[in-house]
Amino acid sequence: MSRNHCLLSRSVLAAVLAASGQSLAAGGAELGVRVSALHAATHSQGIGLIVRWPMSQGYFAMASLDRQHYERGDSALSMPPAELRSTVVGAAFGREQRSNSLLQSWFWSWGLSAGFPTTGRNESAIADSLFTTATEIHLTASLGVSTKLSDNWTLTGTARLERHFVDWRLTAADGSLLGRKEALTASGLSLAVNYKF
Repeated sequence: MSRNHCLLSRSVLAAVLAASGQSLAAGGAELGVRVSALHAATHSQGIGLIVRWPMSQGYFAMASLDRQHYERGDSALSMPPAELRSTVVGAAFGREQRSNSLLQSWFWSWGLSAGFPTTGRNESAIADSLFTTATEIHLTASLGVSTKLSDNWTLTGTARLERHFVDWRLTAADGSLLGRKEALTASGLSLAVNYKF
């Protein structure tokens, strides 16, 4: 699984670079700051940067860099709560549609991200147990609304549904596997303020 994660992580970076090269020529790129709240086994919060490049017929490409903080666990798999922090690099492709109002538009997008988590506090009741993670792959479907604040500024609200492919492991001091989780579904919202160049 680790090898597959590395290959997909490289694919994410390649997609970001490709989107940049194809879209910058169109002009009108947007730079934004967003805050996010997701819920899976527990809540997570994040803050990040997004860059969006317009393409033809309302399509756009987007790159993102987020820093997330969360606590996750799974009692059914003997996986105790653990504090995690993750840097998430992503790319997305979508389309924007204007509404009847000149001040608002709605959009959809599909995205692929790679998460690089680090572990903190481990609340396992098992002495000397170790909770470990590996590179994560996130598939994202989003639906959102943008409101024009001025000629250059927009406010964007987005509903997100994500499937995370993870490798969480709880091991005993002797190396035996006590619990493992490989995938989970997360949903939530993000709010962004964007500046259009």
